[in-house]
Amino acid sequence: MKKKLIKILLGVIIVTAVAGGIYSLNAPKEVPLTKVVSKTAELTFTEQGSVAGGKTIQIYPLSSGKVLSVEVKKGQHVKEGDIICVIDSEDIKEKINQTNGSIAGYKAQMQTWQAQNQSQNQSVVEKRKLQNIIIKQSEKNLELEKKDLDRLLVLYENGFISNVDLEQAESSVEQAELTLQSHQQELELISNADENSKMSDYYKALINIEESNLKLLEKELSQTNVTAVTDGVITNLPVQETNYVSAMSSVAELTATDTLFVETYVSTNDISNIALGDSVVLKIKRRDGDVTFDGTVSYIDDTANIMISPLGLEERKVKIEVAPSISLTEEKLGIGYDVDVQFLLYKEENSLAVPKTALFKDNEVDKVWIVNGRALHAIEVKTGMDLRTETVILSGLESDSFVVTDSNDEILKEGLKVVTKK
Repeated sequence: MKKKLIKILLGVIIVTAVAGGIYSLNAPKEVPLTKVVSKTAELTFTEQGSVAGGKTIQIYPLSSGKVLSVEVKKGQHVKEGDIICVIDSEDIKEKINQTNGSIAGYKAQMQTWQAQNQSQNQSVVEKRKLQNIIIKQSEKNLELEKKDLDRLLVLYENGFISNVDLEQAESSVEQAELTLQSHQQELELISNADENSKMSDYYKALINIEESNLKLLEKELSQTNVTAVTDGVITNLPVQETNYVSAMSSVAELTATDTLFVETYVSTNDISNIALGDSVVLKIKRRDGDVTFDGTVSYIDDTANIMISPLGLEERKVKIEVAPSISLTEEKLGIGYDVDVQFLLYKEENSLAVPKTALFKDNEVDKVWIVNGRALHAIEVKTGMDLRTETVILSGLESDSFVVTDSNDEILKEGLKVVTKK
């Protein structure tokens, strides 16, 4: 009886084991699945940049003199028109007084000369008028002599007068021409004798020169306060180390902050994907919260620089400048501050993308495993851009499909029943 019972129990165990094995072989397998939905596919990378200054301006004084005071410090932010230093103006004021004295002296000399030579000037004017009358009469005489010569020439050609009469008429014309020339030369001598007019012009020229010098001195006096020509940061201040300045020496170096930009370096592997005018995202890390804003690529260098990576490796990188969309000065960012620069290499709206591990090759054809009716099916797909961890699918896959994320799992096969792996 016992033996029979044991045989029954063994039979039950064997049947159970076989049934369990059959169920295990046909039960759905757990595999990692992901639902593929339409989304914006992006590929970005980030480089560390820093705030850099625009143009650096050397500020020179427009006047020379002793330095009375220096109103700024190295590293200080200044506004356009802020006073950098003050120059002693006493020397300039003394030169202005001397120039005014010279002008007054020249004017007095000219008035004295004009008063002394007024009668002589009147005599010269009368002589000039008389000489012009004489010249006009000489011109009329010459014209009459020429007409008489023409008349006698006709008579001579017709045999009515002798050669002697003709020569006498020609001689009269020559004499009239010489007389006219003599009177014209006398007029020139009378005009040159007008020394009063020449001296007046001389004194006027001296006065004009001194008045021009006076304007320059007055302008120099107004510039004894040396000021900032634009908003910026004082990056060097030589005037602190001297007590006298001149127009030949710089008093300060100013880096303009109205043109602050972000400078960074990009690998030669990525530079071909970046163009002038491209938009970037700039990020400033702060304890009270990061500040993010946009920027535009404004400059790309045409040469690469050899740089050392944090790992000590040589890298070839290209310098890029980015114009920020906000004022870095208002954000209290100075030259040298760190700024992260995020570049966008690829962006496509309404894209499908799968994990790179979901793809596999079948006779050089890209495929993925999808779940259709709880069973696996391998479908052919056309791939696009490789992102960081995903690959864009251009065709062959529909939105909302469930895709196996690990195509290297050895249990995967066509028609395999599956469930999502927990």
